[in-house]
Amino acid sequence: MKALVLADFYDLQVLEVDRPTLEPHDALVRILYTGICGSDIHGYTGENGRRRVGQIMGHETVGILEELGADVAPRGISLGSLVTINPLVVSAEDLLRYPGREQHAPSMWVLGVRADRPAAFAQYTVIPAANLVPVGELDDPRVGALIEPLAVAIHAVARALEKCCADSALIIGGGPIGQMLNIALARVGVNSRTQVEPHEARRSVCCSLGACAIDPAALERDILAGRRWPVVFDAVGASQTLESALAAADVGGTVCLVGMHSPTLTVDAYAISTQERTVVGSFVYSRMDFDAAAAYSVEQGARLVPLIDSVVSLEEAPAEFARLAADGTAAAARVLVDMTPPLDSL
Repeated sequence: MKALVLADFYDLQVLEVDRPTLEPHDALVRILYTGICGSDIHGYTGENGRRRVGQIMGHETVGILEELGADVAPRGISLGSLVTINPLVVSAEDLLRYPGREQHAPSMWVLGVRADRPAAFAQYTVIPAANLVPVGELDDPRVGALIEPLAVAIHAVARALEKCCADSALIIGGGPIGQMLNIALARVGVNSRTQVEPHEARRSVCCSLGACAIDPAALERDILAGRRWPVVFDAVGASQTLESALAAADVGGTVCLVGMHSPTLTVDAYAISTQERTVVGSFVYSRMDFDAAAAYSVEQGARLVPLIDSVVSLEEAPAEFARLAADGTAAAARVLVDMTPPLDSL
């Protein structure tokens, strides 16, 4: 099979590799589309230290179930079904010990991050069958590659609204995760959404999703004029954006940190303590969040299609990674890689 291999940092190559081995509890999936995540770009450049030279990345994906391991009960999913993959893999024991918060399990590993497991930038991948989620009712199979980032946003919204009710929200960052937060907030009825994004093309996408999209200068003017929001999402994760999030949060309000631009941030502690604001961290999702994202995508897939910026072939993917690494705003929304072979090679 062909796969996109990280031959070195800043060097992705399309190579022929062995098809992964199917173990008794696994499923073999023929990949259709895989999304390029910001973490994949950071892995490509070597910035985040979470990818290794020689590995096959990719975790936002959709494909066709081709084969089940000998010990797998079908569970209502038949061969040939359209499926997405929950990339957070947890042992059977930890699934029982950490229900509803599987992402906290010590055994958890992530497809596309773990270097010794070929992932979804390949024509086939193997995953524990328990991580399959059927999405056969999707009108557009490409939407299946958006379910994983939507699950991230659904989890963050649940975390932020766990201890407060809000009829309005501010999202700082209009990239792919910020756009998903926009949709996840609309899903739970937060209809007044303001989104801060410096780049016009991304602001246009945010507006199409129902947000009032403004640039950072407009946010600063709003803050100076005394405007505040009960809940604020930092979808960037930099010291400057966290400072803006705290300044924009109401007294007693909540700031949810979703973005992971920098591992260490400078924080104005007084902006938290003296105004009794709550800062909530959010990382990935539970299985319940992922299943909710899949269900919403089946029901409201048309709302997600505008988040697909472009689709490139496997052969075009190395150049696309280089373009996105050179300019993080080169894509207004998500770029998908079409992993299917061209018709002339069949």
